[in-house]
Amino acid sequence: MQLRLRKIFLCSLSLVCLLFFSPVSVWAQRGSTFSIDFQGPTGGGIGPLNGTKDSFASIPIDEGAILTTGSPAAPPIPNPTSPGPLPAPGVLIGSVPGSGAPYGDLNLVPGIKDAVEVDALSYGRDGGRKKLFFSVDEFAVGDQVFGAGAASTPPDVFTEGGFGNKEASADVFKFNGLAVITIMGSPGVDSRAVLDGDGLAPFGAPGVGLVEPNAFTWGDPVDVGDNLDAVDMNTRKGNLLGPVFFSLDSYFPDTLETGVAGGGPNTGTARGNLDVLTGISFSGADVLMKMPVAGGAATGPTIYAAGADLGLDKAGYDTDDLDALALMDDGEKNGNGYLFFDPGNDRLLFSVRRDSAIIGTPDGTYGLAIEPGDILRPPTSSAGLPSIFITAEALGLATIRSGTTGGMNTGDDLDALDVVGPPRDLNFDDQIDVPDIDIIFDIGDLVLGVATDWQSVELDLNSDSVVDNDDLDLWLAEAAIDNGYDSAYIKGDTDLDRDVDLQDFLNLANNFDPAGTASSHSWGNGNTDGNSTIDLSDYVVLASNFSPASYGIDASVPEPSAMLLALLAVCGASICLRR
Repeated sequence: MQLRLRKIFLCSLSLVCLLFFSPVSVWAQRGSTFSIDFQGPTGGGIGPLNGTKDSFASIPIDEGAILTTGSPAAPPIPNPTSPGPLPAPGVLIGSVPGSGAPYGDLNLVPGIKDAVEVDALSYGRDGGRKKLFFSVDEFAVGDQVFGAGAASTPPDVFTEGGFGNKEASADVFKFNGLAVITIMGSPGVDSRAVLDGDGLAPFGAPGVGLVEPNAFTWGDPVDVGDNLDAVDMNTRKGNLLGPVFFSLDSYFPDTLETGVAGGGPNTGTARGNLDVLTGISFSGADVLMKMPVAGGAATGPTIYAAGADLGLDKAGYDTDDLDALALMDDGEKNGNGYLFFDPGNDRLLFSVRRDSAIIGTPDGTYGLAIEPGDILRPPTSSAGLPSIFITAEALGLATIRSGTTGGMNTGDDLDALDVVGPPRDLNFDDQIDVPDIDIIFDIGDLVLGVATDWQSVELDLNSDSVVDNDDLDLWLAEAAIDNGYDSAYIKGDTDLDRDVDLQDFLNLANNFDPAGTASSHSWGNGNTDGNSTIDLSDYVVLASNFSPASYGIDASVPEPSAMLLALLAVCGASICLRR
């Protein structure tokens, strides 16, 4: 039987020059999701379901809903940003049970002051180090050193903040550096706005349908514009079906806003909600999660990472407020089937709100006084204090520490955070290579297609709820662009070195398995179609793309006779090896 297969294979080689590589599709764009606070006109004040009606199903927006751009209105999915004017945002996940949101609710109850304030958001897939995004509140003014002649990269927090266009609180900014440890003083490398709240001038980048501007409102919890206080920049539909990680508002006073009884606008939402597993009240320093269960229902909230694990609440219960979050979870679950925080394997970055007790405390690594604009990481020393990951100054934010606030009595508050790697870096190691494409192959037969769930959504690159050869083609096209090439990787390039040569033939020949009995049928082994075999069809595809000199726009393609001779040589070697 084996000899017959080899003969069929050798006889079929004459067909290789008739085959051509098929073009790939266009990359499917992802959308941003976000939350706002209760103070602006879209949130409508304290309490659930009492704000502007959303653009999807006329659900009243509130401070705990997870939102997206409201256009197009159907189907309700994470929409990309769009030029203004825009309708109100659309609700994707509601705050309280029975909201009618298309992807369920966070199952919150109104807190001490009747609010359902969500002030940090992640889907646990904030991997890579390529891009870091953030937002600030309406009191942020940006590093005032930029106003004294230092280089700035407008539109930034300095130009969009409280002393400028007064629109920074609804905008999202991209850090000009990488998402790696960056400890520097003023002036930093700065950041540049990439998302505009309303999509209109003066900034005018694509927006999400929020109200701008939002000027200072000292001592008054009612704002004239909106404050985006949680964000994920590249949300997929499948992310909404999986775990949602978030944090809730603390109860301590805010020195800049005291209009709510007891010192507002901190609402005590965390204290008013209980862990569904332990029955214990949350702290605003905790990272919570809503976990999906069988049948598409959800349970939660429950604690993912307690504030104490992050070096917070050292001054007592609920004395710190985590108000920005970026998380890369490793997917490991405990005995109860819940994800859990493992400092050794999960990357969790965060920031804390103005007036948190930890503000001014020396951080655990550099001894720098912590600011509300710093991006922090969990403790790495025996002192158990958070460590600064990126200083506020590096981001272009004002700090008391550097004397760059222009007379403000507090540093800028970073209140939303996201880290984004290239979507093709599927193992989040900052390399786009063969191990990434093999992750797609590991999911199952790509010819038949594999239905996605929340755990495999990152592999569904065209967002059609199936992982198949269309996703493989998209990966080959976009991965090549990410790696600096102007044309797609082609099938048969088993090592992704931009040629299809004798080494690729050897990789395939040495793993030839038409019966599908081997344990691995990966791309690196010569599998070109993603099924459960490495067979004649894979040989034919590889031979048709034979390009030993390199391929691309200017790559020369060998004559079919040369292709055939190369293939015959490898096949002969393979047959000899298998005797």
